[in-house]
Amino acid sequence: MDLHAWFEAFVGGRWYTLDPTRASPEGNRIVIACGRDAADGAQLSEYGPLQTTEMKVWVKADKPR
Repeated sequence: MDLHAWFEAFVGGRWYTLDPTRASPEGNRIVIACGRDAADGAQLSEYGPLQTTEMKVWVKADKPR
């Protein structure tokens, strides 16, 4: 699985979504964390032995389609 970083900046009285890997922002973003850098938004921090046995994922749509 590949994670991708994008950011928002408040400039001139409005918010802009910026993605350094694309010419223009695209939709379908799922925010998993917010922070100043990757350490602020780590999905998992391991401090000893770890064995993942199960993963559950769900998505809640903001608007009905």
